[in-house]
Amino acid sequence: MKIGIAYHDDFKQYDFGPGHPLRGYYVDGDIAFTLIKGNEKLEEKTEIIFVNPSPAEEKDILAVHTREYLDFIKGLNEEGGFITLDTPVNKGMYDVARLFAGADILAASMLMDKTLNKSFVLDMMGHHAGVDFGGGFCLINDIAIMIEFLRRNYGLKRILVFDYAVNTGHGTINVFYNTPEVLCVDIHQDPLTLYPGTGFPEQVGRGEGQGYTVNISLPPFTSDNDYLLVLNEIVVPIVNEYRPELIVTAGLNGGHFTVKINQFMQTLNGLWEIVNIFSKLSDKLCDGKLVNIGGFSVDSKLLPLGFLATVAGALNMEVDLPEPYEMPSNIPDVTNDVGDAIQNVKKIHKKYWKCV
Repeated sequence: MKIGIAYHDDFKQYDFGPGHPLRGYYVDGDIAFTLIKGNEKLEEKTEIIFVNPSPAEEKDILAVHTREYLDFIKGLNEEGGFITLDTPVNKGMYDVARLFAGADILAASMLMDKTLNKSFVLDMMGHHAGVDFGGGFCLINDIAIMIEFLRRNYGLKRILVFDYAVNTGHGTINVFYNTPEVLCVDIHQDPLTLYPGTGFPEQVGRGEGQGYTVNISLPPFTSDNDYLLVLNEIVVPIVNEYRPELIVTAGLNGGHFTVKINQFMQTLNGLWEIVNIFSKLSDKLCDGKLVNIGGFSVDSKLLPLGFLATVAGALNMEVDLPEPYEMPSNIPDVTNDVGDAIQNVKKIHKKYWKCV
């Protein structure tokens, strides 16, 4: 099996500066790949190719974002400034965001051309950027840019995006809210408790896209077992019914119990399970076509372990994933609340999907 990892050392220049919660070293490949390179189990089963991307072309960015918004971002790239209060733009950051999009396009194209069996991109992912807005540390939406590139150049009609970051990927949802050709499934912490304050189950899409946005909002303290229950009860059946031609998983280590900005209680083994489920779905439904985007971490100990969990999960490979920190004690049991959330999503989506 041949897998590809798209990365550029300039990714580390996507840095909002001292005191900001997002720093460039959160996506340091020298750290992230320490457990991948030279791993005997991986070398026995796979050939790993590291690929160096070029920036996405402006025409590909304009397939997602409006000219007015892009001109605004390009102005900030030259002079500096703010998209929103939480998203200052330093000079040159748009250039790095273009590299993120170029990495996604390269990884997916190599997969579609059958050069690779599985693809990974280690980047920050811009899932909070919509057609004409940014924020949440996101300038442009690299995931959406990649998807539109694939739709135009490979004629794909059914693409699944599963966003497993703890914050709603409302920018990606915004881009594809009106189309049935992209199924956006997004599991996230209750929007009433976390940025961006949207992603409610009732938000299901518009027009021809009704039913093709599946927002699943879960309470703080959601555990691995709770999360897997949601996947098996709702997500896996819908994906099987949709039968995507390509699966995109987009996430990071944000759900890990050590990440203080969020309140999910996931583990590294839980991350392995999530990616493994979608890898098996890709093998069953779309000839193994799986692209995993994201993977940065605020913690240098968690970064290489999280990336290893992602790659190993996609390859169905058992590896040792020692937790670098101790799980907190006295975590509230929210299983009943998760069960209620499952039933609510099923009630909303039963008119769109036979399986629920």
